[in-house]
Amino acid sequence: MDVLENYTSDQLGNLLTWFRTNLAIPDKCNRSRSKGSWDKGTAGISWFKGDASDAIQRSYELITLLRENGYAIDTIRTERVG
Repeated sequence: MDVLENYTSDQLGNLLTWFRTNLAIPDKCNRSRSKGSWDKGTAGISWFKGDASDAIQRSYELITLLRENGYAIDTIRTERVG
């Protein structure tokens, strides 16, 4: 397991604290009602409305931090969600 530098770890902690404080966490990301679907480890997708500038800015900070530490992040932009 890689260890983050103290400064990077602090940045990550601050960003995650902001998200936990300011954004609701959904109960689950999976819409399936099939038996056992809740524990299949499905990936989630998130989006923000265009006027959520503070959340968007912090998301880009998180993306940059994760990419700098070897995590692959895909960003998709669209005018029509869903």
